[in-house]
Amino acid sequence: MDDNGWTRIIGFIGASDTVLIYVPADSETPDRICLTVTNDDELVVVSATIDPAALVDLIEHHAGNDLKLALNSLN
Repeated sequence: MDDNGWTRIIGFIGASDTVLIYVPADSETPDRICLTVTNDDELVVVSATIDPAALVDLIEHHAGNDLKLALNSLN
């Protein structure tokens, strides 16, 4: 992905699960994402256009308190 102009912003590798999220490297406000999730026997790849403001609103309404506090500390 890096060679094709994408930057990984999240990478999680567990015992049997992997989650990778990429955004375009040349974008100041990402409006496109590529999400990859794998487990022992499945692979899901999603490429989508997003509305960053709507995503923040969704996180604020449904995320746990730890994530909300971390997001608020960025402001």
